[in-house]
Amino acid sequence: MAGLRGDAAVVAAWADPWPCEVRVLAGLAVNAMRERLVPTRPAVIGRLVEAATAGPVGRWDGASVLRVYSPGGAFGNLPEALVLGGGNAALVETDAGWELIQFACAELVDVDTGELSGLLRGQQGSVSAAAETGARMVLLYEAVVRTSVSPGEVGLDVDWRAAGGEVAATLAFKNVAGLPLERGALAAFGRPVAVDTARHRRGRELDVSGGGE
Repeated sequence: MAGLRGDAAVVAAWADPWPCEVRVLAGLAVNAMRERLVPTRPAVIGRLVEAATAGPVGRWDGASVLRVYSPGGAFGNLPEALVLGGGNAALVETDAGWELIQFACAELVDVDTGELSGLLRGQQGSVSAAAETGARMVLLYEAVVRTSVSPGEVGLDVDWRAAGGEVAATLAFKNVAGLPLERGALAAFGRPVAVDTARHRRGRELDVSGGGE
């Protein structure tokens, strides 16, 4: 998880079929966008099949189960020791914001649908909260990459999009220390390429201007 710290936007991209790479552009205006990063691997991005309740923080949650629909996504089991070391981490969209969870067990229960259990909830200061059916989840691994936001862009609306995409998401970094990830902080844009960006909690927050709730 140390690789996700710092003042950076976390970006995940997925497409079917995967085009070898996805150019992610951002700028203060449509005619002032520049390439920020080029993900070369598809991320595992899914949605909850069933609503989830809040869980305990600071200990294993043996009661909760997350059912996740993720086309082409693969979830695997990990020993508890490796989970405690940072493995099998994911961001889940909840009623209170983005919750960082980890899981030890994964079972394929239907086509493109996995059941995650043996959970650690509310990791790294995020809030454990209920999540609705259809809430988004992003697995945090090598396909999820970072890109920086310049000091001059902090507090300003920055448009993000996948090259060739027609839909953009407007995101702004704000100096709001110590608060959980806001619900709108992970926004999807573009078809056939979907790109998601999120700000990992550490001193500042990524907020979506003009909506997201």
